[in-house]
Parts: sequence; C-alpha cells; structure tokens
Amino acid sequence: MHELRARGSVGADELAELLGVTKQCVRKHLDVLEREGYVEHAAARGERGRPAHVFRLTPKAEELFPKRYDLLARSVLRQVGEVWGERGLNAVFCGCASEMVAEVCSAYIMRAGEVLELFATEGLRPEAVHRTRLRVGESAA
Repeated sequence: MHELRARGSVGADELAELLGVTKQCVRKHLDVLEREGYVEHAAARGERGRPAHVFRLTPKAEELFPKRYDLLARSVLRQVGEVWGERGLNAVFCGCASEMVAEVCSAYIMRAGEVLELFATEGLRPEAVHRTRLRVGESAA
C-alpha cells in the first residue's frame, strides 16, 4: 500500500518488480485489497495491445495512513513564534478561535518541572496569560 500511495497508480507487474515478489503474489494481494475497498483499478491504454490495469488507493485506504497534523501544527507555531514573536502567536490564536467560533481557545507551553504556562488565549482574561500555571495532568477547572 505504501508503494501505491507513493506512486499514485501503478500496474501489478511494476509493483511485483518494486517489491521483489511474483506477479501472482501481487495480484492476489491486490484482489483482497480491492474486495475490502482499499484499492481500485482502471484500464490504462498503452501504445498497443490490451489495456493494462493500474491500481490506486481508495479514500478508505488513505484513512489508514497517519496524518500527523500535530507535527505540522507544532512546527508552524514554532516558526510563527520565531518570526513574529508573542504578538504573532496571539494573532494566530485569535484568528483560529474566531474561525472556529470558539468561545475559549488557549495555548499552553511547557516550562521546567512539567509545568504548563498559559501562553495565549481567546475568551479568557488577558491578564491570565503568563500568570496561569498548571501541572501536567491537572485540570484548569
């Protein structure tokens, strides 16, 4: 499935060569994946002869791959903080909160000793920023 994802669509013969297994083995696996709804095939016209079948992943199969949006979000926030500082971070959080129509949106950063510090907020008292601290696992309520 990783090769199908990386290449978009590919024929069984090419997959067999890439994976170092027999064409029959690949076709058997593709049949099962297609029956389960993870793979679909389509005819691809070559220059001559019968059309070859190419296989590609379905949306159901894409759901099996981790998206790791958390890594992207952390990286973006780190870059915003480095480039635009605290004001930039506050602007981003306020904008996100407004878009999500959230009543409260807060961001905490980890400090020494597993202490979380309120770093930015929308919907809470602004004076609580940098003053509110929680231990990891502790509730703000």
